[in-house]
Parts: sequence; C-alpha cells; structure tokens
Amino acid sequence: MKPELKIVAISRLRLLVLISALLLGGCGSSEPEQIVAEFVTQTEEAIEARKGRAVRALISESYLDEQNRTKADLAGVATGYLLSNRSIYVLSRISEVIPIDEKTIQATVLAAFTGSPVGDAAGLPDINADIYWFDITILEEDGDWKLSRAGWRQAMVEDFW
Repeated sequence: MKPELKIVAISRLRLLVLISALLLGGCGSSEPEQIVAEFVTQTEEAIEARKGRAVRALISESYLDEQNRTKADLAGVATGYLLSNRSIYVLSRISEVIPIDEKTIQATVLAAFTGSPVGDAAGLPDINADIYWFDITILEEDGDWKLSRAGWRQAMVEDFW
C-alpha cells in the first residue's frame, strides 16, 4: 500500500471510530424510549412510596389536558388516590413511544394499580386491580422531564397480553 493511501485509510478509520463513539454516546438516557421508561419508573416509585409531593414534582406547571384539568387538579386526583388506598403497587407496560421533538415525547402506558405486590401480569386475574391506559405527553423543562398532558381510560387485564 502506498504511504498516502495508508494515511487516508488510517484517517478514515479514525473518523469511523469517532462517529461510532458519538453515536453510541447518544444512546442511553437520551433515547425517547429510555426517557419514558425512566419517567414511568419515577412515577411508579413516587406512587408506591405514597409521596404526593414527589408525584406533584413530576407534573409540569403548564399541565393542561383535554378535560381542562390543571396541575393543581391532577395533583388533587393523585392525592385523593393516595389517601384512599392504604398501599399501592404499580405494574406497568409501555406500549408506544412517539418522539415529537427534542423536548417532547408522547407515550401510551398500560398500568395496573393493586393493593398487594404483583410480580407480573399473570398474577393480575387473581387480585383486585384498577387498570388504565394512559396517553401521556412529557416535556423537558430545565433538564427534567415533566408530565404536560395526560388522558386515561379503563383497561382490561387482557390488555397486558
């Protein structure tokens, strides 16, 4: 191989390595699916720990849904649920993730709320559970992802399969 071709080949290899590193560096928590998964996990942990303030902290100040509920309204619904249930366990499954732009993601999440721990969906038919589909929009505000819009509807145990 000629010296100039060898230099070009090495330069291309370095460029390829650099591009690969940049692409791989963009994976992880910056991927929409991972962002939604982390947001859902934070929400589950706050609900299961019965921490109303932590739940409220996940809701955007600009929250407004199709029913014209604001952050205060949604926080009231969440607080009411926390107060009316002695213990809450959440089993969820993320069904769909749609990136809207760099700071906005929509997702559909199936969630079962139970009064006792459930390891997986197979245990749901044997216990009493409130099961809902949630259509959520989260947006990045000052480096944190917040709920900006949500809608929910009743779901069935079979929806987990």
